[in-house]
Amino acid sequence: KDLSAGTLHLFNQRLSKLKETNEDCCRTNTPVQLYAVPIILAVGVTIALALQIHLDASLVSIKGVASDHERCTVLSESVLRDGGSSVDAAIAGALCLGVVHPHVSGVGGGGVMLIHDIRHNKTRVINFEGSAPNDLREDLLQNASGVQAGLLVGVPGMLMGLHHAHSLYGRIKIFYFTQVRANGGVLSAEDIGNYSSEVQQPLEGQYIIQVPPPPSAGAALLAALNLLAGFHLSGNDITVNQTHHWVEKALAAALALARKLGDPKYNSSVSELLSVMMSKSQSRAELLQQKSSRTSPSDNESLKELLTGQVVVMGPDDLVVSVASSLNGPFGSRIITQSGIILNSLILSFYWSNHSRGLPQANQMNHIGPGKRPLTFLMPSVMVPVWNKCGTYMGLSSSGGPNRLREITQSMV
Repeated sequence: KDLSAGTLHLFNQRLSKLKETNEDCCRTNTPVQLYAVPIILAVGVTIALALQIHLDASLVSIKGVASDHERCTVLSESVLRDGGSSVDAAIAGALCLGVVHPHVSGVGGGGVMLIHDIRHNKTRVINFEGSAPNDLREDLLQNASGVQAGLLVGVPGMLMGLHHAHSLYGRIKIFYFTQVRANGGVLSAEDIGNYSSEVQQPLEGQYIIQVPPPPSAGAALLAALNLLAGFHLSGNDITVNQTHHWVEKALAAALALARKLGDPKYNSSVSELLSVMMSKSQSRAELLQQKSSRTSPSDNESLKELLTGQVVVMGPDDLVVSVASSLNGPFGSRIITQSGIILNSLILSFYWSNHSRGLPQANQMNHIGPGKRPLTFLMPSVMVPVWNKCGTYMGLSSSGGPNRLREITQSMV
């Protein structure tokens, strides 16, 4: 627009007072402004990364599912693709194994699930291994002619445990005591109604290997690794006969300790033994008490190898899930309900005076009792990085009773 004569004169007068200078127009006598920009930028980037980790991006670069059967693996993967959580996928896989491998696991049994949340660096163990019925007494098991099949059935915890896991981590929405009593058992609707799965804190070794606490024998894995740490084994030593001998010795010592475990809720001595197994010096002392012969756990192993269903899931929700389930033996108690559910033989995992299940000595910690949970070799495990969230994560599990200890230990060594 055209300026009036007076306005133009005033503008030219002010413009004539301007002159060139070498001084920095942004110069200041304080360094505050110099530091403010990078600090604000750093804070902004940090907040952005935190929001990205918390709200969106997955920390797991490689996702996958492993189970005992291809169909169950495919089913679990489809659950992940449909937006289900890693726990949803593990639940689907575990239930699937009860269909394709009904002699191994199913809703008539129990199990243990270990869940590690990478994002929050938090781990939970959900123990849904069954328990002894309230009316079960040792004298009922003393029949010299044989124990009735119904008395071998413990309270099944499978569905209760999976439901508990789903209530904590699930995204997708999702009884039979008459037949037990007809086969001479004492399991009642009240036992099932009173049963609840347990949320526990995992045991953790120096390698940040997390395992279920007693009555699981998971502490034996940490004890074996503690023993082997003292031998300073390297990758080149694995094929050396002497090294293999020490690995077997460590496993034998750890298994000897594990055989003395039981339900800590019913015997405080279990906690004392647990501290021995978690201590390097004390567990090594146990190794020195072993004979110097080349015995291995399999040489004197008379415990039956229990079949187990295994599912391991690492999903986009940054959860590492390892779940093991079992009927406690092939086809459990061999009792099938009218709805087609195969019931467990959990009671065989206890000790009682007429039945030691081949153990070299009586394990009073694992003595039969109403409401107790037996010693179990279900030991789903997770290995996490030591220093921060970035690193290698491993979800581990294995089939095969006490031999599970050997398989997982050797895979880590």
